[in-house]
Amino acid sequence: MNWSTLEQIDVPSVQFDTEKTYSGAETVRHVFIPVSPSHIARFALSIDQSASGTREEVDQQVDPAPFTELVDNIVGSIRVTLSPEAQADWDEIRKNNPDAKVSETCAPLKWPADVDKDGLTILEYDPKRYA
Repeated sequence: MNWSTLEQIDVPSVQFDTEKTYSGAETVRHVFIPVSPSHIARFALSIDQSASGTREEVDQQVDPAPFTELVDNIVGSIRVTLSPEAQADWDEIRKNNPDAKVSETCAPLKWPADVDKDGLTILEYDPKRYA
């Protein structure tokens, strides 16, 4: 949920949240930043509210707003300075693909889901598929 691009970083970067829907409440902000042609830096910032009840009841017991604000501030402060070699790689990529950009949207996955045998394609879950 909440997929968005990170505009403060000079390389195409994204963030999104995942949410645990059982046993308390936990939201994780995931940040992905490519730092070389073969490496992506991933940050995972977790807001874990240890309390019982529905998400609404947990939020009443432990207000997530200050923690969410802290995570937003941390992510907003991330800056990347590429090495001269990595910067040259990105400059070449931009030169050859001037209109390339990260998708500004990402549809939610239906969960649970299966992955096709090709290892890439997400399929609707079928408990008998690989039985």
